[in-house]
Amino acid sequence: MPADLFETLRRIRRGKTMLFSTHRYGNLVQHANTVVFMQDGKVVEQGTHGELVQKDGAYAVMWKLQAQAFLAATAH
Repeated sequence: MPADLFETLRRIRRGKTMLFSTHRYGNLVQHANTVVFMQDGKVVEQGTHGELVQKDGAYAVMWKLQAQAFLAATAH
């Protein structure tokens, strides 16, 4: 999701709950009030992005895999 679209959605939500489903751990998860991480259709972990990364569980493993791939691509 382009950053400008995400910022527009944040501005216009006006107290409404917004729900996003994604398999990409980009900008979206870092701004979410709550991240619900699921595996095989079951909730495995829940919290903010920072809490889940610090917990170093299943969410953190997946986030780090994606972050490493992004960093490797931008290094070239």
